[in-house]
Amino acid sequence: MQHEVTTPQELLDYHGVIQEEGWARRPIWKYDRRNIHASAMRIKEWDYYAVLSHEQEFCIAATFSDLGFAALLSLAYIDLKLGRNVQVDAIKPLSLGKLHLPHDSGDHAISWANEHLRLAFSRKHELRRLLVAAPEMVLPDGRVGLDADLTLIQQPNLESLNIATSWKENRKAFYLNEKVNCMPATGLVRIGDDEVHLDSASSFGVLDWGRGRWTYT
Repeated sequence: MQHEVTTPQELLDYHGVIQEEGWARRPIWKYDRRNIHASAMRIKEWDYYAVLSHEQEFCIAATFSDLGFAALLSLAYIDLKLGRNVQVDAIKPLSLGKLHLPHDSGDHAISWANEHLRLAFSRKHELRRLLVAAPEMVLPDGRVGLDADLTLIQQPNLESLNIATSWKENRKAFYLNEKVNCMPATGLVRIGDDEVHLDSASSFGVLDWGRGRWTYT
């Protein structure tokens, strides 16, 4: 994994194998799940965000994932003062790609909701917006309900950590990942009946964007 890839290219060749494995400073591999030589049960796709406020001493993490055999949607609240966390999950069996996660981390919009959990992720140019809510979540300090409208700023010159690698025992099984760190975050967070405004000087977000074809279901 010491090879830096610098030329934009399709991720997989005609046989479903990564054309050029390595790492990159930007997301230059073009992912297309239609080129994967495997059952939809083996394809794993996810967008994960975490937003940390040093001033308010909490972290909010949200996951939008399609694991083939099921979709997993989740929202977590981590109380850094108390050292405790809570999470609300939703599982949708046999998703098989039906959530239509984007083929790259560029401009897009995805959303999902039920009566217990709402998630909406979007990006337009340098702004990433997260609308997340769990109205029945019981926070570690006893307050009930979490609702957040967060904006992350990804400057055009910000590098990210990107890798494309495969399994030695099966080169058609692969893992493509992008991590975007240290994005300044702003927004409004409602915790129970209280409102908190995040300051970009002390609040930051991270994106973990993953796509792959596993060796197992």
